[in-house]
Amino acid sequence: MKSNIQPLTRRKKSVITPENKSIWDYLTASPYVYLLIFLFIFLIYGQILSFFLGKLDEPDILLVNMPFLKDFANLKKVFSTDAFFSAKNCTFYRPMQNISFMVDAHLSGTDAWGYYLTNMLIHGITCSLIFHLLTLLGNEKKGALVLALFYAASPAFVHAIAWVPSRGDLLTGMFGILSFIFFIRFVRSKNYVFLAIHLISLAAALFSKETAILFPVLFFLYSFSIEKERKVSMAGLILTLFLNFLVIGLFLFMRSRVVTSPVPSSIFGILPLMSNLRMIPESVSKFFFPFHLSPMPAYSLFHTVAGLVMIGILAVAAIKYLAVPIRWIVFGFVWFLLFTIPGMLYAHPLGNSAYSYMEHRFYLPMAGIVIILYFMLLQVKNLKHRQFLYFYIFLAGIAFGIYAHVYSSNYENPVTFYNRVFETNPNSAVAWYNRGEINILHEKDYQGALDDFDHAVKIKPDYAKAFVNRGICKEFTGDTLGALNDCKTGAKFSPGLFIAHKNIAVMSNQVGLRTEALKEWDIALNLSPDYFQGYNERGVIKYQLNDFSAAEKDFNLCIKINNRYPEAYLNRGMLFHRINDLDNACNDWRTAAGLGSENAVDLLRAYCGNQNPLP
Repeated sequence: MKSNIQPLTRRKKSVITPENKSIWDYLTASPYVYLLIFLFIFLIYGQILSFFLGKLDEPDILLVNMPFLKDFANLKKVFSTDAFFSAKNCTFYRPMQNISFMVDAHLSGTDAWGYYLTNMLIHGITCSLIFHLLTLLGNEKKGALVLALFYAASPAFVHAIAWVPSRGDLLTGMFGILSFIFFIRFVRSKNYVFLAIHLISLAAALFSKETAILFPVLFFLYSFSIEKERKVSMAGLILTLFLNFLVIGLFLFMRSRVVTSPVPSSIFGILPLMSNLRMIPESVSKFFFPFHLSPMPAYSLFHTVAGLVMIGILAVAAIKYLAVPIRWIVFGFVWFLLFTIPGMLYAHPLGNSAYSYMEHRFYLPMAGIVIILYFMLLQVKNLKHRQFLYFYIFLAGIAFGIYAHVYSSNYENPVTFYNRVFETNPNSAVAWYNRGEINILHEKDYQGALDDFDHAVKIKPDYAKAFVNRGICKEFTGDTLGALNDCKTGAKFSPGLFIAHKNIAVMSNQVGLRTEALKEWDIALNLSPDYFQGYNERGVIKYQLNDFSAAEKDFNLCIKINNRYPEAYLNRGMLFHRINDLDNACNDWRTAAGLGSENAVDLLRAYCGNQNPLP
């Protein structure tokens, strides 16, 4: 009897040979896929390497601190200073960002190319990680590539790439996604090397920007609701959670040593969150419809409505028509919300007189939207239709890349930067103020600066710094009394504003109001006791009022703070000469001459006889 049982035959594996490889197979193969991503980014952003620093916050973070940045001996100090390299309690703590700026400063100094090159490289690495993450989650490379390129080209991220202080968001995106990738690899393999890399990457993300504190929520949402290949036991997950909390605890401890005062609820908390709810739809809208982009945007009715419509379309398409597993929709949307909400909790101290939000904060949240899009594509069962979608997304990425290239020209220099702000948000008093500072310091266009400060105080009538700077402009144009009045107005609106009291003191002395000048110097030096030049100036006034003992104390204080300041020695020598103490007068003048004072050399020759005029 013949058996009905047929011998088992091994199924042939399909093998891709050079003859049957498609263009997609080449493009998605390593290392070509990563070379393509980096080439794409450099074609879009290569022109920014010739741009200039000096835009919003760049002078305060980079240009003012260039000597600090160029000295790697200060590396340790980075962890004990805030995002502006001061120890004066700024809200933000970004050591990894500032370390990266030190590297850039050694590359290009005050030239911008080093900073922008780093931004482009980080963006390239992040987009490569997004490609790798998507293939890790869904094991489909074509969709991962087109979406990584779409993300790379998004004009909504121009602000993140072409504005240097956005570095914290770029680093958090890069290190955070890297940490997530190695968390998945650890959970699937139980390889503790992956766990170590996961923790190091998480720490790097945290020290780049505080937002990264929310990543563990994603890690464990993923491990409990999505991951099906988990080899790590519940005890292993609890250990990982504990180690995550240890890393977060270290970060919070170090941050608490720098940021010590509570932040006002009007700047950070529920009130800003409620006023910034529109950021959710606006970020989605600008990702898909990148029109009316701005370096300092105001809320737009178009983007609010378009974003709500787009969120609705994505939800209906994902659930009703494509039947995307709900866990992926929830995961992607939680990712988006988790990293959008921290930006919503913050409001500029000047509120909407500055901007409503900043577009670089979209950088990390949009990775969650990309995850949703990826799994929507995977649910298209008709392969031909899916290929068409890939092609259209790729074309959209190219179109977006061209637009991003054109739009980034607005970041070429501070003037083009603020001109773009005025086109899109003319009610930004901060932008008018900042361009006024550029007109004073760099362009020497005092009338242009006056006009800018006039705009600023019209928008925000209690803008103290704008009044003070307008006063400085008036002083340059010879209107000392007008300048004095503006500085007094600034001091009235902001009694703790050092620069206002300092300028009132200087100008009061110029118009002969010495008693008022002394009073203002007292206030200014109480606000900024390390301002050594102020003690010298106050000492001169006291000298002019014949209060020699008090004048000497001020000159002594100036020298105590800075013993390399020649004017203090010169003036103290004048005081000693006035009270007939010629020996001490000559000693001080010789010190001043050694520090470069030509007036001191003349005085030595005139009054100090045969004494050597140089030390």
